[in-house]
Amino acid sequence: FSEAMDRQRVEQAVFVAPRVEIDMEWSGRQLRIQPRGGLTAGRTYVVTVGTDGRDLRGNRLEDSFHLAFATGEQLDSGELEGRIIGADNTPQRGAYVWAYDLASFDGRTATDDPAYVTQTGTDGTYRFERLARGQYRVIGFVDGNRNQQPDSGEPLALPSADVDVAGQGAT
Repeated sequence: FSEAMDRQRVEQAVFVAPRVEIDMEWSGRQLRIQPRGGLTAGRTYVVTVGTDGRDLRGNRLEDSFHLAFATGEQLDSGELEGRIIGADNTPQRGAYVWAYDLASFDGRTATDDPAYVTQTGTDGTYRFERLARGQYRVIGFVDGNRNQQPDSGEPLALPSADVDVAGQGAT
């Protein structure tokens, strides 16, 4: 990071997709992320630092940061983007956005762990990068109690249909 960060807030804002368990270790302003149990061969992974990450003065990231890498010969190139707007027509900054890969999803939206996670930026926009080809179900929610889960009474956004991602591999 370019400046000292609130380590706890940053750690809470780190997501790896497809989902893997991780350990995190700080050295100055650098954060090392280590997957537990290794990674799957031939996959594209995306590390996201969401907009809940903050510096020591409490300033939030304006947009989520994404870093992609592959354990195979190519990176997936599928993309999915959108915007979450509240009932009062205002952009929802910092809303969580989950994408479920329908190839491995058992249908329990908002209860199963999503394959991909990000957060909306200051203008309510979100973007998933480096997705594998396939169909995805997307949900968004404003996490009022900060437990990173959609709970009863919290605003929930659901698109009218699932999304087809037709990304080709990019070397």
